[in-house]
Amino acid sequence: MKAAKLLFYLLVLPIFIHAQEVDDMLVYEQKEISKYLGSTTYFVLDQFEESPYSLALKAAIEKYWNVTKFEIIDQGTFREYNKDKTKSFATRNYIAGDKDYISLNLFMGGQRGMETRGKILASVKLKHYSEPDEAMLYKIPTYVQNLQWQVQMKKNNEFSTAMDFENFIRKQAYIKNSRTLYILKDHLTHKIDDMDRVKKAYKHDVALVDAEQINQAITKEDTSVIYLSIVAPIKNWGGRNAYYRIYTAKGGETLISYTRAVSSSAPLGVTGYDLKVFNK
Repeated sequence: MKAAKLLFYLLVLPIFIHAQEVDDMLVYEQKEISKYLGSTTYFVLDQFEESPYSLALKAAIEKYWNVTKFEIIDQGTFREYNKDKTKSFATRNYIAGDKDYISLNLFMGGQRGMETRGKILASVKLKHYSEPDEAMLYKIPTYVQNLQWQVQMKKNNEFSTAMDFENFIRKQAYIKNSRTLYILKDHLTHKIDDMDRVKKAYKHDVALVDAEQINQAITKEDTSVIYLSIVAPIKNWGGRNAYYRIYTAKGGETLISYTRAVSSSAPLGVTGYDLKVFNK
């Protein structure tokens, strides 16, 4: 019996430890935010410094980041600096959570046991590992601004717990009512495959667009536009989560934060049910 219990813990416990979600590691305490605001944020490029992702990240940081001083560094410098408790970092290198979903995480250096008990200041899901980088490059400016927005909201004490944040998002939702929601044409499913069906399910202004039109709205900081971002596997892998976020084109604020499982009855993409959720 003891041997069986030991085997259970050896096999199962690491799974539970590894299952620690990034969202569960987010911190809201003012002392953590104050410490961060006094630091320099080191943004970490890909292993290929001239990759499309690295170039897009660098451009977005230089254009939008103003909440702290910042520097842009390579992977070697990150390995050299990351044990320094006075420095902060933003990287998509794996830190914690489900390895299938790649996040841009913001955190202070010098933390031990990051996978299970790290403190993360802000986080945004970039993509599922199966998605090519090219599919999310147009969203990089939003992702960078969203990290900054999360910090600013915590600094302003808009929320101090995860529940406060969720409640704040719900209150933000009214903003969408006076703006046009951009949805990628490629995100439509057989459940809802044309504009007529979209308009029947979604009460407010909506447009079916391509990635370039969303990119233009972000670049122009169009205050009349919000857009849907979906982070999910590229195929309908049953049981895997799809993360639906609606962001403002200007400022990268989160208006809707919604997660559901992908299945044959609730396929990857936009369904009528999803649009009804966005109405709330």
